[in-house]
Amino acid sequence: MRSKIALVIAAAALGACTPPKSGDIAPSYVSPVLYQNHTCQQLEQEALTVSARAMQASAAQDNALLLGGGNTATELAALKGQLVAIEQASIQKNCGIQFQDRPAKPSSGIFHF
Repeated sequence: MRSKIALVIAAAALGACTPPKSGDIAPSYVSPVLYQNHTCQQLEQEALTVSARAMQASAAQDNALLLGGGNTATELAALKGQLVAIEQASIQKNCGIQFQDRPAKPSSGIFHF
């Protein structure tokens, strides 16, 4: 009986240490004011850059689940927050940049987070 309880406690402890999936990580708040002085072209370039970094962080986070590596959740949340802020600034400036939350080719002009 004690070995079963110990096994359940050990499994629960390991489950609590598992990093979250990249898709389960919510964006951190980033103020769009940071991007208010950017032109539409600058916003598009920044979205490309941040989106590429977010894809790398997402892959690293998901690999951490499989391989037991480090947790990049904080970095990924910040990058997702930056994309939200860039999108908000883009909307305020009527830039017409399309954002979506599923993978897309960065060169397609549609950014994801």
